[in-house]
Amino acid sequence: MALPTPLPAPVWYVNKGDVIYFSTQRRLQKAKNIARDPRCVMQVETGDKYRDLRAVIITGKAVEV
Repeated sequence: MALPTPLPAPVWYVNKGDVIYFSTQRRLQKAKNIARDPRCVMQVETGDKYRDLRAVIITGKAVEV
């Protein structure tokens, strides 16, 4: 049996201190994947040209609020 693979998906988010909030609809595959395995990775990036690109990658666990 093949292991499930991550589903990369763009999301809008709000950062409040050390907590990141985002929303999704329960019927979407993204929500089903998080319900099954709450581990997640987010990448936030900025910059328009290659030499200006900056990014941060954050790992954590999703919690429904």
